[in-house]
Amino acid sequence: MIDDPRWTDAELAILRARAEAVARREAAPPADREPAIFFRVGRQRCCAPARGVRSAIRLDGLVPIPHGGRTVAGAILRGGDVVPVFHLAAVLGERLTRLPETAHALLLGTTSDEVGVTVDAIDRFGELVGGTLREPPEEARSRFVTGATPDGELVVDLVALGASDVLFVDLEPTRTADRT
Repeated sequence: MIDDPRWTDAELAILRARAEAVARREAAPPADREPAIFFRVGRQRCCAPARGVRSAIRLDGLVPIPHGGRTVAGAILRGGDVVPVFHLAAVLGERLTRLPETAHALLLGTTSDEVGVTVDAIDRFGELVGGTLREPPEEARSRFVTGATPDGELVVDLVALGASDVLFVDLEPTRTADRT
């Protein structure tokens, strides 16, 4: 209790109530809850912790990268930088299909938009609740699928994916016939 003659008991009560309200608002979310983005990749419903995603953008202006390999969707221009974009479906072992009009790129990176992965659609933003996650189905297990929600969405670790060597474009020099 503050014993200060400048404040009346009524004013002190108001200040105490305001301080308690601010403390409640600023309290950290429970450790087992984490903001997440929920999306679709092919036939599979997935989600990922939001901390692994720098931004989510409509997939407009995707330019193919010739001979980029099965996982490479193409590249986009973002803020003057060329950002390679990969098929998340291919990385997760799903069948590749044509990207729908609802396709988005989830941009990953530690300090800038370093790489993107395609998703067919973004369904919603919500929370992952740690105590409710379970093991993913056997057919969906990979080093980037860390669990499943009670509703069956696969939990994809985009931080681990972005730090891995999977999202890498290695183009060999173009080979031409010897014309001599």
